[in-house]
Amino acid sequence: MVELRVTVDEKLNKLLDKIVESGIYQSKAELMRSATIYLLIQMGILKEHIEKI
Repeated sequence: MVELRVTVDEKLNKLLDKIVESGIYQSKAELMRSATIYLLIQMGILKEHIEKI
């Protein structure tokens, strides 16, 4: 699996920590993967990619 690292400001990092602590996601990585997929679906990009396969 390819690894991608990003830098976020402290406020966003704390917000992500709170979301993870709530138990919805097990890690910030899982949260960001889910958010990325959701964004791609909303933009129609993921659907277009899947249809080409």
